[in-house]
Amino acid sequence: MEQEPVLNAHNKEEFPPMHTGGLDTPLKNKLKIGSFIMAVFLMSLAGCQQPQADNGDSVTASHIVDSTFLQDTIDGWLTPYISISKVIECWGDPDSLSEAVVLEYDGALHKSWFYQKKNVRIDVYGDSAEVAKTRLALSVEGIAVTGPTDCQMSHSISIGDDRERLEQIYHGVINAEYSNDQQLSLGNQMPYWGVIYFFEEGKLVGMYNGSMAE
Repeated sequence: MEQEPVLNAHNKEEFPPMHTGGLDTPLKNKLKIGSFIMAVFLMSLAGCQQPQADNGDSVTASHIVDSTFLQDTIDGWLTPYISISKVIECWGDPDSLSEAVVLEYDGALHKSWFYQKKNVRIDVYGDSAEVAKTRLALSVEGIAVTGPTDCQMSHSISIGDDRERLEQIYHGVINAEYSNDQQLSLGNQMPYWGVIYFFEEGKLVGMYNGSMAE
């Protein structure tokens, strides 16, 4: 059985308070399966190098709103639902891990991988029996940027950006019902999955991209 490395403990509360969970069955049935599979396939082919910075063009309703979280990436390849093997290939082992938990509502094993130098948390999940055999059975279900990072976010977004800039970029896909002064939520499947940008005093301090449990 493949063993995960013993790593330093980390205080998960330092990171944006996000849920750890997967999509429930009704939401899975709502996915546009063809677009979903193609997006994941294309991401799996992407290399590990940062792409050229884009120009921050706005995202409008002409984009697939259900798949907003698949269009937003870290370093051009890191997105929900790719295999953990891609993360290991590009970034290596995490600096620390959370404790694994099995959630009753989906029966899957969930945990978080922390890349502290990058200020990135990756939430992962997988079948408990398969993960017991190899950690490569894990998949990414969510990514949190938790502070200043040298990773490249979509649309050349950076920690510290003004909220107004993100509102211009995402004006076509903002979910007003789940947005407030502290967060800007994207996509029409909130609060179950999507992208959330977090703000303090109008400045970007973090983001989360992926699925959220109830």
